[in-house]
Amino acid sequence: DVDTAGIQPPALTLGSAWSLAPGPTISLLPRMSKGGDAANGDDEGEQHGPTAAYRPAPITGDVLGELTPVDLDKFRTTWCAKRYEHDPSICSFAHVEVNGGWLRRDPVLFHYSPEMCPDIVSAAQVLGTTSVPAELKGCLFNRCPRGKNCDKAHSREEVQYHPDVYKKALCPSVRKGQD
Repeated sequence: DVDTAGIQPPALTLGSAWSLAPGPTISLLPRMSKGGDAANGDDEGEQHGPTAAYRPAPITGDVLGELTPVDLDKFRTTWCAKRYEHDPSICSFAHVEVNGGWLRRDPVLFHYSPEMCPDIVSAAQVLGTTSVPAELKGCLFNRCPRGKNCDKAHSREEVQYHPDVYKKALCPSVRKGQD
């Protein structure tokens, strides 16, 4: 077939589709690598050309849910704009139901330690009593005068998902040999 411009389109295969495309391309397919492990210099029996065997490139990180460093930096730093029903507990964007309305700061833009700021206080501390109304139990209040520029964490998520803390230690149940 010849297209309307009189240019013969190239015959593209899965392995060669992106290498033959003119100019920069964006691939929505998984990164592909040729058979043989190039990182170890193992290209024995490697085929070249459109008939070469291709396989998905190795996945980096934990396939069971570990965030990449880039994803970790962006995790729950913006409000969710999804307009369809989904589970907010596994969404990578912030939801009031999950994090109590606190946006996590991007640790690349705002340098803070994974230690809680002493100016983030409980409802009991704000009210000066142990008798807290049910709707305020578990609520934290931000009294920090430094705001976003504080050098300490302002939410539980900023501690849990800080790059110095996230996936750096074994869970207690794993250390005890439990599932």
